[in-house]
Amino acid sequence: MEEGPAGWGGTLFGVGKPSFSDKCDEAKLAELYAKIGELTVERIFATEAKAMRRPARLSMVNRGHPSLSVVRQCRLLDLARSSVYYRPVPMAPADLALMRRIDEQYLKTPFIGSRRMVEMLERQGIQQIASACSG
Repeated sequence: MEEGPAGWGGTLFGVGKPSFSDKCDEAKLAELYAKIGELTVERIFATEAKAMRRPARLSMVNRGHPSLSVVRQCRLLDLARSSVYYRPVPMAPADLALMRRIDEQYLKTPFIGSRRMVEMLERQGIQQIASACSG
């Protein structure tokens, strides 16, 4: 039977077990196996997480995780990193009142267009509408 490559310690077709004493020590081998296990878990997690809805995935991000960065978490969860940092700005009360008034007027007269809606609201004393529609 033929011998394997130098430093291998076994035979060519797997009759003996390889000897890692020359090329790899046991700590390095354990580290590689741990990395393989970690990547396997991440792959399974990412596959399951992608089946979830976006708000559920977004709630899973832990910004203070000690070993998994936000970038890596977002990549695993298939999220844009900007969505993690986004905080919605509340609407101004004047804008909400204006939108409510537009809705009320539209329910009364759904057949008029936007220009006539502006004119109608201005006649009723709502002046904000012209600047909001033009800008």
